[in-house]
Amino acid sequence: MSTPALLLESTVKASVVIIAALAAVACLRRRSAALRHWLLSAAIVAATAAPFLGLVTPAWHVPLDALPRPAMAVPSVITGPSPRSTAVTARSAGADVSRRATGALIEGAWIAGAGVSLLILCVGLGRLASIASSARRVTGGRWAEVAADLAREYGLRRPVAILQSNHPALLVTWGFVEPKIILPRNAQGWPDARIRVVLAHELAHIKRGDWLIQMLAE
Repeated sequence: MSTPALLLESTVKASVVIIAALAAVACLRRRSAALRHWLLSAAIVAATAAPFLGLVTPAWHVPLDALPRPAMAVPSVITGPSPRSTAVTARSAGADVSRRATGALIEGAWIAGAGVSLLILCVGLGRLASIASSARRVTGGRWAEVAADLAREYGLRRPVAILQSNHPALLVTWGFVEPKIILPRNAQGWPDARIRVVLAHELAHIKRGDWLIQMLAE
């Protein structure tokens, strides 16, 4: 199978799996967030593995290479190229050139799209790292106490760093080996109930390993 055909087939397979998962999540919108997260995670893994599973599972091929090719006329007596055979050969050569041009366009579009996605991901990670480097570590007070209580309740063994940034609205959890929760600058004034709800939500992301799943998805 040619590279353009493999790229298109893999894209179709992954898209079918993801669309089916999104439809299922929409039908399960009244169920728990954990169930919907598990479903999307499984779909991401399946979509990623689809091209490789074709090596060990029954074939599922999208006939993207099945392009019509003009038939070659073979004369019974070869006395020289006839106008008809010359025209057929020219059409065949033109079809091959067009097929190669289409393949190059598909490869270029795929590489460009992957490059843009990777660039966006790197910029986002760089921005998070910059904010975290200038944030203040919260080691005491209500945030640290509630975080410690919830970590014990969730059975979290990895230490979670709580950082307070100068950003007015940024609230994000990132990192897998050393997860971090970045709080906005006015978080210290939040009531206890809101602190517990926010930390319960963010620590649930950490316990499920959502950061790792998101990076794999990207």
